[in-house]
Amino acid sequence: MRITLAIGEYAENPYRIPEFDARVSSLEELCYFIRQNASLLDRSFMSESLVEWIGKSLRLPELSRLLAPFLSKGDGLTGFIEMTLRYSGLYDNADIAAIVRIIGKGIGLGSAELKKRQADEMLENKEYAEAIRSYRILAAGLEAGRGGANSASIPDILADIYHNLGCAYARLMRFDVGSEAFEKAYKLSGSAVHRKAFLASKRLELGTTDYLAYTESHPEFYDISLQLERAIGHINADWDASDEAARLRERSAGRGSKGSDYYSENDSLLHALKENYRGFVSLRN
Repeated sequence: MRITLAIGEYAENPYRIPEFDARVSSLEELCYFIRQNASLLDRSFMSESLVEWIGKSLRLPELSRLLAPFLSKGDGLTGFIEMTLRYSGLYDNADIAAIVRIIGKGIGLGSAELKKRQADEMLENKEYAEAIRSYRILAAGLEAGRGGANSASIPDILADIYHNLGCAYARLMRFDVGSEAFEKAYKLSGSAVHRKAFLASKRLELGTTDYLAYTESHPEFYDISLQLERAIGHINADWDASDEAARLRERSAGRGSKGSDYYSENDSLLHALKENYRGFVSLRN
């Protein structure tokens, strides 16, 4: 068992990290926050107030002195983070290098890209309601001229935001609002990926008959709809050959003799199928 001694004091007044509305009360909590949110941190994370809090509230004046010079460096964020992690003694060299590398990849991204990345992580963690709210707030800000993105890149960023918003709704099987989000994505970018996602969601929203009528009245979707049908054909073939499909066929054949575990096994299988379905709904990074 590994025992790690706490470094510094436990602060009576927690430090609030504004962009995340998070609070930490010790160096260990600060380092844990850094590790969990490495992909989302930018220069705004390191500040004079944080350095002062480390020195006074945690009673770590030496660390505060070591961190202060990084505040004036244009590329100081990775050094600031690395110094903090090493001082804590919580992580080994490989862990620290991995965390610093992740942070380095985010340097240069605007606040809109970082906020999108945060919403993407919510979606990957199945926090669907939170992700949907974050995407909508971010999209509204960009459309209103806020969000810190270069004006030339806004349509592409917005398209990816709306695509991932559509994915969030699709994973909740809300295909009606998902279709609306995917439609906005492809109208912003013209991307075939967004267009195919829109048609796939529309197909699930409308059902076969109404979907065919829809595509017949929109000839501009003809080629992409053929691509979609071929992709769905491959998915159906993979499904027919899967273990889950075989289990369902066996259960269907034996419906007349339901045992006591029949319904619990159904729930387990249904959960596995839902997770498998959500795996097909891919994000735009």
